[in-house]
Amino acid sequence: MKEREVKRSENNPKPPMTPASQIVSAAEERQDAPSAAKELQQDPNGEVRGRAFEKNDFPLNADLLKRFQFTLAGREVVDGRTALRIDFKPVPGELPVHTLRDRFINKAAGRIWVDENEFALVKVDLHLTEPVNVIGGLVGAVRQCRYRFQRERTAEGLWFTKQVNWHLEGRQLFTSKIIDYDETRENVRKAW
Repeated sequence: MKEREVKRSENNPKPPMTPASQIVSAAEERQDAPSAAKELQQDPNGEVRGRAFEKNDFPLNADLLKRFQFTLAGREVVDGRTALRIDFKPVPGELPVHTLRDRFINKAAGRIWVDENEFALVKVDLHLTEPVNVIGGLVGAVRQCRYRFQRERTAEGLWFTKQVNWHLEGRQLFTSKIIDYDETRENVRKAW
């Protein structure tokens, strides 16, 4: 059975940031950690319960960036704008694992496209390099996951997420699941 759901959303973007201000320092993040921890319920193993992951669960900070090797793969024109094409993969060796999020992050690799003029993230294509078990494989496992999104710049200079899609294959307890998600935003215009 296929489900289809249409949602309407409103976006109030912030003005573009300079490249240096885009990365939150680890110290600033630690100051915010107590309030973020209150929102999440965690079991003794550090697993998040009660809700799906959201983009705020993966802040772009020094801790996240040091887990990856980045390689400039070239330049590419995306929607008429020059973008830097950057490949990334986990750094060799053991990476810290404190939560389920860490297990996913540590096994992610892919490619990002960054606007060369504004340093805005334009496209992302990431995948898992190997399966991820949930609580040792007892509760479930994610065998395959691919996540992609593309952003577009409006005439006013604001960036919005135009398209998101992901594919996941895994097991939840005794049930195998395949989930495909596609989201497209069209006719985005200034509301004020």
